[in-house]
Amino acid sequence: MNFPEPHNQRETFTPNNALWTSIGLVATAFGLTLIYFMMRAVMAVGGYCAEGGPYVIATPCPDNVAMLTPISIFTMIVGIFIYMGNRAKNGPDWTMFWWSALFLSLGWNFVEFSIYPPDGSGIAWGWIICAVLFGLMGFAPLLLIGSGGLPHPLFGREKEGIKAPESGLESRNFLLVLHFGSVLVGFFLAQFLLQSLS
Repeated sequence: MNFPEPHNQRETFTPNNALWTSIGLVATAFGLTLIYFMMRAVMAVGGYCAEGGPYVIATPCPDNVAMLTPISIFTMIVGIFIYMGNRAKNGPDWTMFWWSALFLSLGWNFVEFSIYPPDGSGIAWGWIICAVLFGLMGFAPLLLIGSGGLPHPLFGREKEGIKAPESGLESRNFLLVLHFGSVLVGFFLAQFLLQSLS
């Protein structure tokens, strides 16, 4: 089996790299979508649940949460590493974007369920604190991107004077279509899986 060379040693972005970049993005978006909805399922029953064991379980986990949660985390992590090892080195870089997407999406769950808790008991201040912390962790990479400390998720290294080709696999238009298209595929695959299991 031939493993891809690290992107800092590759001179060209090959069709094989494009395929694996897409696979990495699909897997990452798939895992993130599952994590988001698994968290919502747990928060809908109060924020904690349990499965199995010798003791009486007060709050059993919703269907498939115990199975899908570790799968979603593993899939997202593997997807990010596949993406990092194959993406175009001067093209759009979504590596840190996924950090922001993860913490901001989960932070939104804390916001929503803190204002409208499942038991209707009023504002859940503990979840508000979690929302603030997740928001800070999610916005930090975006601030670095805005200040030029990280490669831009849309323009890559172009703002550093490294121009992307106007056509071909390393053109910005192709890479953006590859990124957004792959993410949409991952999102819809996760939705399809959740609907088929419900």
